[in-house]
Formats: sequence, C-alpha cells, structure tokens
Amino acid sequence: GIRDVCLSRGLGDVYKRQCQIQACIQRHQYNQDRCEHLVKQLYHCCASYYKKYGLDSECASCPKPDALNKKLAAWGEL
Repeated sequence: GIRDVCLSRGLGDVYKRQCQIQACIQRHQYNQDRCEHLVKQLYHCCASYYKKYGLDSECASCPKPDALNKKLAAWGEL
C-alpha cells in the first residue's frame, strides 16, 4: 500500500514521528499546542522527502508541498 511505498522511499522516520505526535496529543489531553515541536519535526521530514523525490511525489503522511511550505513559512522555518 501507500505506507509501503513511503517506507521504501525512506519515510520510516515520518511514521515514527506520526506515532510520537499521536502519543503526545493523547498524553496532553488533546492540546495540540503542547506537541507543536513534534509537528514541526514531521514537516521538516516531509520537506526533505519532497526535496529528494520531487514535488510531484506523494505520501499520505505528508501535506501537499504548497501547504507544507506555507506552514513552514508561517513558523519562520522555510
């Protein structure tokens, strides 16, 4: 499936970060602000993915490149 394709492209770290985000949000009673640092790490992993495989690449775990870049820019991290 899609997960296997993403893993074969080196996105195992993306899945690890997704699990960390989910655990963090649950641990903090669904207060997403307490887990923003993990979301930022995920977005940086996704940016690396797009840089390596191109903007037309797809992985269900990453936002589309335009949305990703807007969020990174809003954080001042683009």
